[in-house]
Formats: sequence, C-alpha cells, structure tokens
Amino acid sequence: MEKITFGGKVEIYASNSITLNGQEFIPTDAIAWLKITMMHSLPASHSVGAFSYKTLRNSLHTIPHNPISLEHQREYLGLSKGDKQVGHIAMVYLPDVEGNPAVPTEPVPVIIMAALYKTNADARRILSEIVKWGASMEALSSIDESAFYYDGKFISMSEASDDMKSCISASLRIYATRYKEKPITVCWGGEDGTVQFSGLGLTQSPADTKALPLALAASMTEGAPIYFKGEENLSNKHLTIKESMIETGGKEMTKEEFDLAISARDKEWENKLESAILATKLAVNKDWEEKTAEKELAQKKYEERMSVLATKGLAIEGVEDEIMTIACGEEGDKVFEKKVALYSAIKETKKEAGKETTTIVASSRFAPVMHGKEKKEEGTVYSPII
Repeated sequence: MEKITFGGKVEIYASNSITLNGQEFIPTDAIAWLKITMMHSLPASHSVGAFSYKTLRNSLHTIPHNPISLEHQREYLGLSKGDKQVGHIAMVYLPDVEGNPAVPTEPVPVIIMAALYKTNADARRILSEIVKWGASMEALSSIDESAFYYDGKFISMSEASDDMKSCISASLRIYATRYKEKPITVCWGGEDGTVQFSGLGLTQSPADTKALPLALAASMTEGAPIYFKGEENLSNKHLTIKESMIETGGKEMTKEEFDLAISARDKEWENKLESAILATKLAVNKDWEEKTAEKELAQKKYEERMSVLATKGLAIEGVEDEIMTIACGEEGDKVFEKKVALYSAIKETKKEAGKETTTIVASSRFAPVMHGKEKKEEGTVYSPII
C-alpha cells in the first residue's frame, strides 16, 4: 500500500502479502517477507566480478535455504566469530531470456524472497529502515574455473595472458578493472558453468548498487505498520525501495518534480555508497592481510621446529599434529623445548629397548592458496567471494 502526498512526505506502509512468480507470502508475528534483487547477470559487473546468465541459470538451485546475515558477519568469511543471521532465502526467481544467452542485451536480475526474523533485534532494525539496505551475494567458487569477460568475449584462465591476470588482485578483492583501456571482469563460473551460492548479506554498501528491495510484507493487516508482539510500532514509513521519506518543506510538487527529487536523492546515495564500499574494502583487506601474515608466521615457525626435530632424528610418528598446535612466541618456544626433551627421552627409551624406528615426516599441512583455490589432502576447497 503506497501513500503519496505531494508537497509533504512520502510514506510507504508494509503490506499484508506479496508475491514472487505467482506464489503468495503472508507475514506472521515471527516472519516478515522481503522481495529483493540479489544480483544481476552480465553485462552488469562490479568490483567483485560478474556472472553470465547461463551460469546463474545453472546455479539457481544452490540459492534457496541459505542464511541471510547482517553485513556478511559470518564466521566462514573470517569477518565474525559467530554468524549474525537475520533470516533465510525462501525462494528465487530468474526471468527467462529467449535463447538462454550468456550475455543478454540488458542485465537480468536474480530476485529472491527473503524471510526476515521479527524475533531478531538486528532484523527488526533493518525492517524499520529498509530503504537504507541492499543485497550482497555470497558464493564459493574457484578462479581457475572462471573466465575473463573482455571485449565481448570469454577468455578462460588457462588461455589468459599473464599481464591480463595481473589486472586482478585476490588479496584486494578486485576482480573488475580495465585492460588496454577496455573494461575487464572476472566471470565466476565461466561462460556456462556453475557456482555454489552460500548466502546473502544485507548491507548498506552493496557492490551491486541496484541490488535493492522491491517490496516488503511485514504487517498482519493492510496498511498497518510493522508489528511485533510486545513492542511499540517499529516504523510505519519508508518501507519499500524508491519511496523514502522526502522532506519538501510543504512545497507543492508536480509528479515530474517529485520524480526529479527522487533521482537527485538516488544520485546522492550512489555517491555515498561508493565511499562506503571503498571504506569497507579497506577495512576487510586490512583484516585479511593481518590474518595472512599470522598464517605465514605460523607456517614458518612450524617448518623451523620440524627442521630441528628432523636434525635431531626425533621425527617420531604423530609429532606433526602436536607441533602444529604449539603457538608462536616465547611461550610457544618453551613448550617446544619441553616437547624436544620428551621426544629425546622417548627415542632413548626405544633405542635401549632395541626398537628405534625411522619415520618419514610429511610436508606441511598448511594448505597453500593458489588463485583463490585451496588444495588440501582431503580435496579441493573453494574460496568464498562476497
């Protein structure tokens, strides 16, 4: 239900139901339904990269039932010690495009129906100021199984030149830039592959600035404000996308003037979003670099300690797992010295008993990251992209 008063304010009320692809969603005291654009296909792209329409079509089945978090605060991304889940994805819809092209004439939106938990404080805050929020997808993919999209063509990573690959930066999470004065972007999953979507973050600085709310059903009755048992009204205003509160100072406005005001507001938001995206990237990159430095230090210390043990002939079975758990620093060095003494004693005991054995020590279990894909003994682990 939309209420527009020209010369005053624009007020949007949460409706009592919304639909997606013919299916109706009705809110309850516990669940509010948010229809929101999750992302777009090529030819749209942004700093995190892009997806071909074919790859999105192939990967749709991995989207439903994934969690929705507050600003990507999920443990597996390394951005939080725990998950701040505010909802989940109930349904996904991708409009059909005739011929199923990899790159349609216009970007095609992936639209989802999100269930937001009214029982969650963060979700209630988002609902009360929904026009400030956008969507940011999360996916697991490998750069090796992706391709560059450049000058209207897909170029696999195996075919790409070294100078082309140098345009992107995994550490800075920059996957779209310019190459020889033309736009170039990483297309995750390649021209006609798949990716595994792993969630959605509701954020105030989406990389895809058009991944925005479309409609909200949060009330039990038509036109009523958001309602949650035991609380006062959280909000009854600006609850869908383009119509946020616009103060006009009582000035009478024509529809054309109002549309211009909306456009000016949207442009101002885009500028703010660009600044917010940059600030977020810098913060995430700093945290990422610190974690990488810690991992490299742990790897170096582990190799040094294993070298000492090998030199002393103390590479007995099971030692790798124990050494790996010892921290770096002075306290860790003291623990390691005690382990060396213990292993020496064990070796002497076995030698005296005539049971001395030789064990070949395997290489480090710290998995190297190569082009965004970790290779471990148990298989391939795909790195997250957000």
